[in-house]
Amino acid sequence: MAITISIIVAALLLPIETFARTTTYLLLIVFPLVNMSLARIKLRNEKIHDIFQIHILLPVLGAIASLMLLLFQSLSLAVNM
Repeated sequence: MAITISIIVAALLLPIETFARTTTYLLLIVFPLVNMSLARIKLRNEKIHDIFQIHILLPVLGAIASLMLLLFQSLSLAVNM
């Protein structure tokens, strides 16, 4: 909810370029959190039937990729300032 409100405020108050960077930055924070949550659920070893199953490696790689993109985004913002 807080992210949604901050995106709406940013859309109303910021120039489009700054808004795009802010939105990208916020999404790159959310993606690793979702992937790490999925990995944690997978590590519980609860057997749930009749649902789509994935290997634990997929959310771990997703979290790593998202964190690397977040790092690169932060570095590019620091260089462009």
